[in-house]
Amino acid sequence: MKKGLLISLIFALTVPLIAQNGQEKEKDDSVDVIPILSYNLLSLDKRTVHVPGAGVAVMAGEMEPATVEETNNLQAVGLYRYHILKEPLLFNYPDIYHSIEFILQRKVERHQYYTLFRSYSDRPIAGGLHTFAFISGYGYEFIHSHGHSLALGASLGITDWGIELPDGGAWPLFPLPFIHYEFTSQWFDFSFDFTTSPMVDFVIAPEQRFRFNGSFMITNLNVKSLRDLKYDASLEYRFFSDDHPIGDFAGVRTGFMGEDYGYDLGGNDDKSLQVSWYAVYGTLDLSFLEITGGYAFAAQERYGDEHTYDLGDGFYFNVQLAYLF
Repeated sequence: MKKGLLISLIFALTVPLIAQNGQEKEKDDSVDVIPILSYNLLSLDKRTVHVPGAGVAVMAGEMEPATVEETNNLQAVGLYRYHILKEPLLFNYPDIYHSIEFILQRKVERHQYYTLFRSYSDRPIAGGLHTFAFISGYGYEFIHSHGHSLALGASLGITDWGIELPDGGAWPLFPLPFIHYEFTSQWFDFSFDFTTSPMVDFVIAPEQRFRFNGSFMITNLNVKSLRDLKYDASLEYRFFSDDHPIGDFAGVRTGFMGEDYGYDLGGNDDKSLQVSWYAVYGTLDLSFLEITGGYAFAAQERYGDEHTYDLGDGFYFNVQLAYLF
């Protein structure tokens, strides 16, 4: 497997829930359409990246059913971002890239169906099999009791897996596991997912106004360095508790993260570009609006697997708007 296939699952699945937080639905079977707008800015000594984006989320059914038998919901999120890299790149690499992400998830009692699509490239899809990934699969929830949930299944992925055929072409199909484990309690929430790559999320003291959040994910199964890992650890304070008359809709957090942008170049499966950095940041979370800013440092730019260059330090800024009208 040459490239990581990780879709931004944390963003894609939690933005609709955040946008809905504090807003009571009139009917459990209603369909909610949530527009999403975002803008990212990474400004470093030797590279500036602008990333405006837009998308839409669709939610139907009860997102937090009381029992397994009441589970019948659907989530669909589509996101598009336009990546503009300032300052000339080396080796005649293009300075404009596109990212397209889509996830469709349906849950009916213990049955879970999902479809994922991802493309980060200067020529998405049209640039060749290596510039996109399509995955679809099924999982069955074997355990659902006392705060524990375990779903297992399988899926089939279509992309360039790095498996070469005798004629020199790429083998496009490969089976993948579906694993989802979740544990919830008053003092600790934990989840592990493996659909395209391993992801871990946890929250310490999730029902308290002070809480600690952590996430860890491998974006490239062919891990070559710590730059192929994404992680985020933050201390959060919520302004109001869940039982407050206006609800828990706002808070702040401060933390540390390792992040990157990765692109596949169309027409050449041996060329790729990665811009990676670390950041200390602060976030204002108003549920429908989230603003993050911080100091970015130890940034690097990697061309393929051979050439790596330091980009210096700078700052990182991100704003996301997702509102259920």
